[in-house]
Amino acid sequence: MDDPQEARTRDDKAEALMRTANSLIPQGKWPEAAEALEEAAWMHAEAGRSYDESRCLQLAATRTKAPVPPIRVVLSRIMRTRTGRVGMLVAWAWLGLHFFAK
Repeated sequence: MDDPQEARTRDDKAEALMRTANSLIPQGKWPEAAEALEEAAWMHAEAGRSYDESRCLQLAATRTKAPVPPIRVVLSRIMRTRTGRVGMLVAWAWLGLHFFAK
């Protein structure tokens, strides 16, 4: 068993790291925020709190500034290869059979 005082200290450190990450995000310091969240997740994992660990990892994974590409760009990337074109044909056929057939 962990020493209760040590556990409280670890919880306080993890909470402080989460707050630090939350303050770094508006400043645009995404890598530092993700690093702080990952460290907090590691502390939660060490304490056996999987919910808090997964919450920190989810925030670290989803709090990015990566732009979502327009559908035109996505479709042009798909249509570059033969596999992509066949996949689009199958998708349209499935869509037609399931939604447009009477």
